[in-house]
Order: sequence, then C-alpha cells, then structure tokens
Amino acid sequence: MSGILGVIRFDGEPVVSDELQRMANKMAYRGPDGWDYWTDGLCGLGQGMLCSTPESVSEQLPWQDPASGLVITADARIDNRKELISSLGVDNSYTDSQLILYAYRRWGEACVQYLLGDFAFAIWDGAKLFLARDHLGCRPLYYASDARECVFASSDRPVAEACVRPLSYNYWRLVSTPHERLAIPSATESFFDNVFKLPPASVATWVAGHLTISCYWKPQPKGVVRENDGETIEALEEVLTRAVARRMRSHRPVGSMLSGGLDSSLIVALARNLPSGSGSHLLPVFSGYSDDELCVESTSIRAVASQGRVDCQRLRATDVEAWNVRLDQALKNIEHPADSYMVLPLLMALMAKESGCGALLDGVDGDMVMSLPANYPAYFLKEKRWKLALQEFHALSENYYQGKRSTARLLGSGALHYLMPERFRGWLRTRSSISAARELLANSVYRQGGVVAKGVLRRAEAAAEVWAEDARDSLDEACIQRMESHQLRCGIECYERLGSYCGIELRHPYADKELIEFSLALPWRLKSQGGWSKYGLRLLAQKHLPMDVAWRRGWEHLGWNFNMARFGLMDSKLRGLAEQEIVCSQYLDKTLWQSKMEQWLLSRDEGLVDSVFGVYNLGEWMHVE
Repeated sequence: MSGILGVIRFDGEPVVSDELQRMANKMAYRGPDGWDYWTDGLCGLGQGMLCSTPESVSEQLPWQDPASGLVITADARIDNRKELISSLGVDNSYTDSQLILYAYRRWGEACVQYLLGDFAFAIWDGAKLFLARDHLGCRPLYYASDARECVFASSDRPVAEACVRPLSYNYWRLVSTPHERLAIPSATESFFDNVFKLPPASVATWVAGHLTISCYWKPQPKGVVRENDGETIEALEEVLTRAVARRMRSHRPVGSMLSGGLDSSLIVALARNLPSGSGSHLLPVFSGYSDDELCVESTSIRAVASQGRVDCQRLRATDVEAWNVRLDQALKNIEHPADSYMVLPLLMALMAKESGCGALLDGVDGDMVMSLPANYPAYFLKEKRWKLALQEFHALSENYYQGKRSTARLLGSGALHYLMPERFRGWLRTRSSISAARELLANSVYRQGGVVAKGVLRRAEAAAEVWAEDARDSLDEACIQRMESHQLRCGIECYERLGSYCGIELRHPYADKELIEFSLALPWRLKSQGGWSKYGLRLLAQKHLPMDVAWRRGWEHLGWNFNMARFGLMDSKLRGLAEQEIVCSQYLDKTLWQSKMEQWLLSRDEGLVDSVFGVYNLGEWMHVE
C-alpha cells in the first residue's frame, strides 16, 4: 500500500520538507515507486507511491487542485470510478485521488458517503485538515493532535517520533501482544501513548487546534432477499463476483492466495474467469503446501488447481531457509511485533511480488462475513425454539467439531450463557478472563506482582467485553457486532501491513461494503445450518469448485509449520538479543527469559514460543531504525 503523512502546525514554526522526509524514512517501504512532498508553511504533506492501478502510474501526489487550492494526499483505490465520473461530470483520465478531491469539492465532508473502495486520505484547504478512512479500515491512518499541531501518517512510529511531545510507549499493549486473549487493542489504540488510530468508517477534522471525529457508516442489512434460497444464492454470486472484479483492476498481474479453505478457493474460482491488468490467461495463485497425502489443505489446493486456468506456485516449510534473508529484509521495518508470526502469508506476498504481481487477493475475512457465531444455536434457546436448538447443537457436534465436542456439552454451554441474566453473564466473562490472565502471569517472563499484574489484569477486564459475542440479544445484532469486531479489523490491518513490507497491495473481496451489507440481510439458514458454517457460500461454491472442497470438514493450519521452520533458524539472533537492553526491561525478568531461551535452543519446545519469541519480536520492533 502507499504511504501518506502530514504535519500542520500553529506554533509559529514552519513545516519544512526535511521533517517530512524524516517521517518518510520511518516507512520508506510504503513508497517503493517514490516519495514527494508539498509544503506551504503551516502545512506539509507527503506521499509514498505504490502504483497498483492503471491510473496510478501517472498520478502525482500530493496534488493541489489549481481551481480550489485544495491539496490531497491519498492511499486509495476507488472501486466505483464509473459512478463517480458520471456524477462529477469528469472524464476517465482522472486519478482516484482527483476523484476524491472533486467529490470533496462537490459534497464536502459527506463525500465519503459516495466513495467505494479502500482509502485513507487527507485534504487541506489552508485552514482545515480533513482526514478519512474507508468503511472496513483496509488502509491505516494514525494521528496525534493538540492545540498546537496535528501529525498523521500511515504508521504510528513516524507520528510518535515527529511530535513535539516526548516519545512514550504504550507498555501494556506491548506486554500483552504475544497473548491472543489479552492483545485486544481498541479501534483507536496504537503502540505509543498519545498516538491514535482513526477508526474504520470515520472522518476527522482539525481546525485551529481542535479535533473532531465522527463515524459515517455502520454495517446494516441491505438488499432484497429473494423468494427462494436458490435465487438468493444467485444474487450472492453476483455480489461476490462484483467484489472480486473490483479488485482485479491493475496495470500488473493480480494474483491470489490459495490456502485450500473455502474462502480463498471460491475467490480463485471466480477470479480466474475475470480479466486482469496482466492480460494473462492464467491466474497466479500462491499456496502453503505439504507433501503429506493426508493433509486436508493440500488436497483441496490440488483439487482447485486441477480445474485449470491457474498458475499455482507452492511453498513448503522446507523452503523457509531459502527465503530467510528475504524474510529478514521484509521484517526489518516491522510495524507490529506479532507480524513476525505471519511467516506463510508473508512468504506468499513475497513470492507474488517476485513473480511480477502488483496486487494479491486473499480470503482472510470470509469466516466473519459469511457465517454466524459458532454458538448460534444458543440464540434459538432464547427464542424458546427448543427442537431447532437441539438439532443445530447436535449438527454442530457432528459437522463443525467432528465429534470433538459432545452435543450435551454444547447444549449445556449455550443454556448457561443465554438463559441467565446479562449481569451474571458479564460476571462470568470477566471472571474467566481474569483467571486466564492470572495463569498467563504465572507462566510469563515478566516480573510478578505490582504494576505488571495490575496492568495485565486491567487489560483482561477490557478483553472480557471485547470477546463477548454472547452479549447480543439476537443473531442479527451478533452478526452486526462481528462486522465491527476486533477480529475482523485486526485481520484486515495485519494483511495490509504484510503487503506493505513486500511492496504489494493486499485486496480483500470479503471486506467489500456491498457484500457485507448483503450478507447481513441473509437469513440465518444461509449463514450457518446443520452444523455447517458459511452454508450459503458452500451452496455457491459447489457451482464452481469440486464438491469435496465446497463441503470439506476440518482444517489444518500449515502456517505453524512455517513459523517453526523460521524460528529454528534464529538461534544467533536470540543470543544477540540477550546481550542487548530488551524492551520493557523494567518489567521483564531477564534471567527467567534467558533460561527459557536456553531451553528452547535445546528442546525446540513449542510451549516456549510465546515466552521466547514474544520478547524477541518486541525487541526487533523496538530497534527499528
């Protein structure tokens, strides 16, 4: 993705290009096609270009409109160009950023209501700064502001280091990062105190030292459900195909990840029949693969590839060593410590870039968008639909959990959490989260007691509410909540960062605004039914994919094999970090960490990974130049 940045200052000191360049140096990888700057004394804007559409090749940013004097810098791919061009009365030669600026001229701050696509942009009119971020947060935007200045960028580190205020780390975010149940940042939290993330679907204005933020969109059902399920599935096919087609616009080949799961397999099935910027008859696809004949993922990959019209390039865990130097290069400017765990998707992005792709499709969002919460039958208990609830709990046990959880256990859990008052459910959630946090503390490499324990337990209390899908009163509310959840948001943001490290744009068809609104209008039976998640998507998939892929059960996370292969090559780096001043050293039991590190070097015990590499990843993140 491209990189944008800016500084607006009312303290008498002019903004100069040198300070913008220093900010750009902290995220130089976000501008592989060059950087440029614009200043007028009070304001300075910067743009790092990653050209990924035909129009972007000749785009000059930051760009000032001669007629209005407005200036824009934008990390954007606008998907409804045809509609905007017609509404604005301009021709097809206008770039995406020019269309945004002309939309702002026409509709003011309401312009975001007319935009479809992935975007983060800033517009300066000489007195007011206007910031905006797309509906699902596919493009990042961080800021810091006070009465004297406003600083923004596509990454939090440049903002933190450009501010007049001293740099200050958000230690509780850092300490909790390796631990999934606690690493739950809010929609605005960053790794630095006083640096914040503009939430998805939000706009901000900064005028004379005052910042105002507002939300312009909330996910809601939209679309007419047809008279029968067959017609509804046809409508779903149209919407999903449009979502994929919108993301095929490029002046270079567009590839796709193929994990073997339903989501990515269906994207590949649709994309290989669509034209792309490359003009190639074969869709480049990239997969993590195992030669084990019993591997479910690899069996599905072979089945999809055998249908033709794809150029399938496969990575095995044994290939990690050959790619290790390139992995190091990609992660040298890591923006999030946990990104080091994303070895397989990072390798696929690197391979796609080296294969000449300009963009890469993924299916990372399908589970959240096209399915119900895993505990969906419990809502039928609340509605006193006892027979239906029992049928679906039994089907979940048989299909989703493949007998690993009994019907009685699932039914008991549903009854416990949905037939008691909310105040007791909240108490149980918090108690469970606090208990997990205490267990984490007991096994962590951070010093016990005092400020560490208090900070971790505070995060545990907050996490209890974030994880509470069972806090909704109805399935409709639960589905809307999932579209605003941290899981969906963090997944999208993670893949955006991985693409930026590799100089390639990651595109998410399941994060399409139209598709999300359509999915929220689907009846529950077309989301999950008979213990099958993504039921409607499976009905659609059987038109395009082998039946064994459309209706496969079970999964196998090959990504962990790639992680272990990578970690096994890092002995010297671990020992080197042990000699440095480690991040959060005032909270770290360094002797305990070194002991666990030595155990890892001797045993390769997977149970030590979070303790050992959690600290290592923080150290790497802290030492980014």
